[in-house]
Amino acid sequence: LFPTAPDTARARQVLEGITQSSAWNLGYDQADPAARVIAERIALNAQDAGINIKPNPFASPDAQLVRIRLVSRDAQVALSHLASSLQLSTPDLHKSSPQVASTADLYAAENSVLQTQRVIPLLYLRTSVALARNVHGWSEGQDGSWNLSNVWLSPEKP
Repeated sequence: LFPTAPDTARARQVLEGITQSSAWNLGYDQADPAARVIAERIALNAQDAGINIKPNPFASPDAQLVRIRLVSRDAQVALSHLASSLQLSTPDLHKSSPQVASTADLYAAENSVLQTQRVIPLLYLRTSVALARNVHGWSEGQDGSWNLSNVWLSPEKP
């Protein structure tokens, strides 16, 4: 629903009034090799827009690359947890019913988080599970947790 194409012209327009005297430090978790690669890619893309960013896990960061796991498949719960994890105010959901927010309400709430310009989502990676044919009784909870209490294995047949 949100634009994903790079808009370097818009980035340059936003940056017109900003003078950058030194590189901005982009912090990331040094123990995460994927984070290092992603931070380096961000620096290259920023350079295309005229922004000087230096990936540095040790310096005091001007921006921080973080990985946040969505705690629920329920968009309302996931968005509230995400805002809390990022120390942002909980988005206001103008619920059309007492318990459930509409898709339009959720979109507006997510958009309001993005409009703070304190968070830029880069990637959403779904998780998946593959089971052998001899695994039985496995199920996944609404929150993505694994229910292993009834799992059993049958003998494999050639």
